[in-house]
Amino acid sequence: MRQENEAPLSADQLQTVNQELGHQIRDLARRNSDIGNLQEASQIATIFFDKEFRLRSFTASASDLFPQLETGVGHPLDHLAARLSYPEIHEDVKQVLQSQIPVERKVSDTAGTRDYAVKVLPCRSIDDYIGGTVLTFTDITATRHAESALQDSAARLHSLMEGLPQLFWRADARGSWTWVSPQWTTCTGQPLESAMGEGWQEQAHPDDLDALRKAWAAAAGAAETQGFAADFRLMDATEGGWRWFRTRATAVRDRDGKIIEWLGISTDVNELLGLQEQQRALVGELQHRTRNLLSVVRQVSQRTLKSARDLGDFGQRFRDRLEMLARVQGLLSDLDGNSGLGFDALVQAALSAVGADSGEGVSLEGPANVSLRPSAVQLLSMALHELATNAVQHGALGSAAGHLHIGWQIEGKEPSRLHILWRETGVAMPGAEPAWGQGRELIERALPYQLDAVTTLRTGPDGILCTISLPI
Repeated sequence: MRQENEAPLSADQLQTVNQELGHQIRDLARRNSDIGNLQEASQIATIFFDKEFRLRSFTASASDLFPQLETGVGHPLDHLAARLSYPEIHEDVKQVLQSQIPVERKVSDTAGTRDYAVKVLPCRSIDDYIGGTVLTFTDITATRHAESALQDSAARLHSLMEGLPQLFWRADARGSWTWVSPQWTTCTGQPLESAMGEGWQEQAHPDDLDALRKAWAAAAGAAETQGFAADFRLMDATEGGWRWFRTRATAVRDRDGKIIEWLGISTDVNELLGLQEQQRALVGELQHRTRNLLSVVRQVSQRTLKSARDLGDFGQRFRDRLEMLARVQGLLSDLDGNSGLGFDALVQAALSAVGADSGEGVSLEGPANVSLRPSAVQLLSMALHELATNAVQHGALGSAAGHLHIGWQIEGKEPSRLHILWRETGVAMPGAEPAWGQGRELIERALPYQLDAVTTLRTGPDGILCTISLPI
């Protein structure tokens, strides 16, 4: 109020005051307009209530949730129909007015198609006076759908990882595990919680730990394109002992290239390494057998050439001996790596090579379970071939009255020996001892020298008698 002794304002002063008030009113109007535009642009439904729970104002977006807002200004909250499943709205507004502590909720519309994040806050004036409450409703349907899809994707990924035989894991920048798939417990027997951090290293072979830690240190300081790689042994809870695992991990880096996480996979390669070792052994064995075979072929060619009458005779003999070698190699190729070739199969191959595998003039007698080591098969097959070839040309297999008996038996233990008897009868032998050449050299020299065999070879009045005894 003006004091009695104050002089009245002049016309100019009144005009100035009115102009200032006009500026302030227009500025306030612009501010209110800006606030209104901001509220509308945000698309956030907002409603204001006074201390008596009566509707004071609202944004246009709120009309979609509260269809009676246009005619509801000044009406109590209870009179406003809402398209929301929000029965706690009255209690939340009351609680905020009393405690001045904001309340947050997530609610859905009555159709269950939209989700909203609700905030109930005290409405303060410029002088910090609580004049009511303000409610905001933010549509989070897209966010909720994205979160649900992400959770479903993560669940499918975890199901996939848990169904694979590999071990999947995550680690921080220092290599300390933060998560591992459940296969870890099945494989090592260690509980998942015990494997976190560096606990998983307790299941690694002690001899591999030093190299493993060095590999981690090298990977942590490597360029962005490189990762962690190591092969080490883990405890095998199923069968006991240790199993080899091949581990690879990729670094997850931030924009500055700093490692923030490792994503890794460990694959059981124990059987693979065993197969590779077996393959190396087989290749070595193949090379050894090939060298031996070439050596045998060279010796056969030299000895055949030395005893042949002419080139035609050499060709026939050499071809027959190569065919016998081919038959033996075919039999050996059908064997696995841990078994030998049966002596009865070897005899059948030698007789079949000269066309005498059946008939009344041949008798075989001996057990069927006599297994020969591969190193003995090749030389023994050549000796049998020479005996069979001679029997066709000069002995029992070339005579209608002749008979060939081949018998064998095992004697002794540790080591056992195979005794072989080759006896031809019914043959009118010439008075002079036949020149055996390579056959006699194989039986009397090569078998004793290379196989530690004891042999005899005699020509009787009615045929050949040969005995061979060798360790098996």
